[in-house]
Amino acid sequence: MSSGELTDIQRFLSQASPFAELGDELLAMVSGNLQIIYRRRGSPIALDQRLYLVRSGAVELRNQDGTLIDQIGPGDGFGPRALVDHNGCDSAQCSEDSLLYLLADGLFEKLCELNKPFRRFFTVPHQSRIRLAVANRGDTLSLTAKVGSLLQRSPVTIDSSASIRSAAERMSEQRLSSMLVCDNGRLVGMFTDSDLRRRVVAAGLDTQQPVAAVMSPTPITVNADSFVFEAIVTMSQHNIHHIPVLDNSGQLAGLITTTDLIRAQRSQPVFLVGEVFKAQSRDKLAEIASAVPDLFARLVEADGRAGDISRLLTVVSDAITQRLLQLGEQQLGAAPVAYAWLGFGSQGREDQNISSDQDNALLLADNYCDEQHGDYFAQLTAFVCDGLDSCGYVYCPGGIMAMNSQWRMTASDWQRQFRRWINQPEPKAVMHTSIFFDLRVVAGAAELAQPLQQTILHGAAENRIFLAHLATNCLKHTPPLGFFRNLVVEGRGEHKDQLDLKHKGSIAITDLARLYALANRVSAINTSERLRDLADTGALNRKDVRNLLDANEFINTIRLQHQAQELARGQQPDNYVAPSTLSSLQRSHLKDAFHIIKRSQELIARNFLGGG
Repeated sequence: MSSGELTDIQRFLSQASPFAELGDELLAMVSGNLQIIYRRRGSPIALDQRLYLVRSGAVELRNQDGTLIDQIGPGDGFGPRALVDHNGCDSAQCSEDSLLYLLADGLFEKLCELNKPFRRFFTVPHQSRIRLAVANRGDTLSLTAKVGSLLQRSPVTIDSSASIRSAAERMSEQRLSSMLVCDNGRLVGMFTDSDLRRRVVAAGLDTQQPVAAVMSPTPITVNADSFVFEAIVTMSQHNIHHIPVLDNSGQLAGLITTTDLIRAQRSQPVFLVGEVFKAQSRDKLAEIASAVPDLFARLVEADGRAGDISRLLTVVSDAITQRLLQLGEQQLGAAPVAYAWLGFGSQGREDQNISSDQDNALLLADNYCDEQHGDYFAQLTAFVCDGLDSCGYVYCPGGIMAMNSQWRMTASDWQRQFRRWINQPEPKAVMHTSIFFDLRVVAGAAELAQPLQQTILHGAAENRIFLAHLATNCLKHTPPLGFFRNLVVEGRGEHKDQLDLKHKGSIAITDLARLYALANRVSAINTSERLRDLADTGALNRKDVRNLLDANEFINTIRLQHQAQELARGQQPDNYVAPSTLSSLQRSHLKDAFHIIKRSQELIARNFLGGG
């Protein structure tokens, strides 16, 4: 071959996964050690222990009984099953006139020895390749450390009937600033050095009295699996310096203090939420919230996992919402009836990103009277929604906000509304499921929403027509894969030649998780938690769930990296990515992720719509 032909081949290889990972020296070696083969449409391809690469045209891959496995195109490699897992087949045939490269005998094995990413690409399934791509992301990021990792000792407890004196003596002996009070292994209170000073010494109380008389009953707690960041939020919100930690079964696991948290967190952004709860005005909150994009960029730059970053962003928006409600009540007076502030959509799912808008509503106690209380809640919700907008959480384009009177209802009215959506699933009602059915109490009386949550769980699971409508809606968000698993970009408009990673990728997985969760009475709202719970209940195959989790993480990683890059350029972040800006390996992993979504949607068609 001429030097020009070799240069052309090397240029092509440098743009094809996983050859792009080899480097110039190995690419030059491959270019000079391959055979160029031309085959007409319909021609079979002889398979031996060598790797083929499609330069142009298209090839059908089939298994032993002749079933079509896949159709592949330019840049795709294939070979016999004994040689490769990825695009391994028992027979191959050109479906178009094709130009193929055939690697020299033994070259594939040599490349596998010299380059681990190359070997992994061809010798593990596409699902496992995505798992490898996301496995090493951000596990040591301090902001996403779990509370349980801070526990250094077993909890020190005392019985509620023990004397104040004995509690104080044990605290002194153990050098503790607080003591957990338990009865029969159940946490009933906490006794701190502050309680000792204020409630005992200052009040001249007899120290032989039981500690139950001066303890703080039913203390605020945090789960061991919660982020350290969430513990900081909770402690800042309630102005406490000690917080008991419970395990997943509700048993006491230990105690952490503000000192533990400060020791664990070295970076300044983690204290942003603490500043939120100190803010005395909406203007001050907006000033604090202006640091959120920088926090987001730092998390992305630190290779944080996409799911963790989204959850942390939601923690911040929850805190801002809660503080706005506190400031509103300071200005307007205490609320005349109990209420729960509801977050829907991405806030409800705890997967907000830097461009998330508002989706919220107000659920009011049934003793609410519009004539007596309407003006108060109109002012409070306007105060909060206007404040959220000034903090960067822009108004919902569809008006789904608590400041809209349509979305301020009593608990009973909300239950009736959801029953109508479930029992009369017209297109608008089905559209609402993507927002309203991902519901979480952000602030206020959470118990008010429990009957509504039960109405949703039981009503949806028992209505097959409603579920069929949801399934049909799920299938509208088809992954952007065309013939030969090529990526399909937008064909026109502002985002021409770009991929819509939200509506064609992550939303498809979100919709799927919601559908199966509603069908199986799974109460989790977060997409990843829904999928894991569905695996635990047997509603979804555990392997399929693992693949969907990996696909979701990878797609959202690309989304968040893209948004961080747009912020750095001073642009408004969006969800549209040009494939040309991605590496060859990233494009390949995206195809794998979209293939997983496509297969899962085929299961939806069979399970809910009777598709074959």
